[in-house]
Amino acid sequence: MSSFVSVTTILFGLAIQAGAQTTPGDLPATVRAVADRPNVFQSRTYTPTPLPTFAGSRAQLPEPVIGDHPEWEKLYWKAWDLAFSHLMQPMPQSGFVSNFIDPAFNGNTFQWDSCFMLMYAHYAEPQFHAIGTLDNFYAKQHGDGYICREINRRTGKDYQLGGIENTINPPLYSWVEWQNYLLTGDKSRFRDVLPPLIKYYAWIRAHHRRENGLYWNTGLGSGEDDLTRSRVAHSWVDMTAQQAQNAYFIARIAEQIGERQVAIYFDGENRSLSKLVTGTMWDAKTGFYYDLLKDGSVTGIKTVLGFWPMMAHIASPQQAASLVEHLQNPKEFWRPNVVPALAADEPGYSAEGQYWNGAVWAPTNFMVVKGLQDYGFEDLATKVTERYLANMSDSLDKSGTIWENYAPESSNGHGARDMVGWSADGPIALLIENVLGIRAFAATQSVTWRPRLAGENGIKNLTVGSTHLTLVAGPVAAGKRKLTMTTDQPLTLTVDTGVGRPRPFHLKPGTVTYDIDAK
Repeated sequence: MSSFVSVTTILFGLAIQAGAQTTPGDLPATVRAVADRPNVFQSRTYTPTPLPTFAGSRAQLPEPVIGDHPEWEKLYWKAWDLAFSHLMQPMPQSGFVSNFIDPAFNGNTFQWDSCFMLMYAHYAEPQFHAIGTLDNFYAKQHGDGYICREINRRTGKDYQLGGIENTINPPLYSWVEWQNYLLTGDKSRFRDVLPPLIKYYAWIRAHHRRENGLYWNTGLGSGEDDLTRSRVAHSWVDMTAQQAQNAYFIARIAEQIGERQVAIYFDGENRSLSKLVTGTMWDAKTGFYYDLLKDGSVTGIKTVLGFWPMMAHIASPQQAASLVEHLQNPKEFWRPNVVPALAADEPGYSAEGQYWNGAVWAPTNFMVVKGLQDYGFEDLATKVTERYLANMSDSLDKSGTIWENYAPESSNGHGARDMVGWSADGPIALLIENVLGIRAFAATQSVTWRPRLAGENGIKNLTVGSTHLTLVAGPVAAGKRKLTMTTDQPLTLTVDTGVGRPRPFHLKPGTVTYDIDAK
């Protein structure tokens, strides 16, 4: 990891540490009043709770059915095995308040690793309450709203490598809280998390926003430590899009608990930032989003982070289509393994990857796939995921484990071994949601299903809130396939086989079979 140490860094850190210990005052009074409510996580103490084991939990976990791809099932279960081995209880002197899943990297827990780990870990509910991982970060929030990206597991103290300016990770808490709500249907946390979310947003706004209204970070802070753009970028497309996304989900959380003025303010923040990103960071000539140099011109360096405006719902349909062209260009991002962090035609690209100048990473792959999904490029989202899983499966067969990152030109794994960690995002979350095509929304007691694999496929024992669901599609034969659907509570299921319009099923407890047109 590189450290961007300078006199500026030191002075920046001293200025922040000496700053006011209240929420920045440019928030509207109604929003500031919510932000200044007590942080309830800081008054909690840890109640010792046994950790579940993989052996004891396997029968309760979702079980994928992938008749034509047993290698993906092997990868899926290996990911869960490693994930359970990295569940932790707080150490007595840490001040942490909840059991948590550890990034499996070093002696510290990381903010953005934790956020992406929860994208798959919430499928372990109720065996493991994964969202409690974030409670430890909220409990460590400073009075002015700052939350360090990296916290020592033993002492509970902030770890600042190279100065405080390197310690702000992508602000993803609100997005994670919302995704957890969709799957579990539990919004009881929203009133508690809203104050620390607002204060963290306001801190970043006060200290990581440029004079042009866009946001900045450092290589370490962004998480893409050595990516070439970090040397020249003044305004960062990913950090700005992430803050816009953060504002959007804070607004949705506020709506759910009746904080209308908070929702109005953050919807305004989202619109303003979205307009700025599109107006200044989109290059019409090349059809791509870039970071900006200090003079306001684009860097021209194509990185995977140029796709974040799709994840944040900033890109127009036309801009999304242009981004997809770049993604599918073999000279840029469509390599034997996808999606490399740096385009293959950029100086500094490494065919072996090793770190951010070419490697394929779980969090950015998750971001790209979800952006494609949300803009209607469903088949491409599936294709990206399948290509990624094929490489991970080959690597598992060669090395016996799952890695921190992967080479873009081969199935070689690099970095930390047993990195589950965020590297289970593909084998678990993307497999369920974008290959098997099953997306659960406990908040509305509904599920969507896009069975596309030709062979038998589906999932058994999926927990949707308090509902248990099994969905299995038989192999396609003569343009038909048999669906077998089992639930223990009423639920609305919408099935899209790719033939005709999606079909709704209002399931009641029990098992239903149905022959449906398919391809």
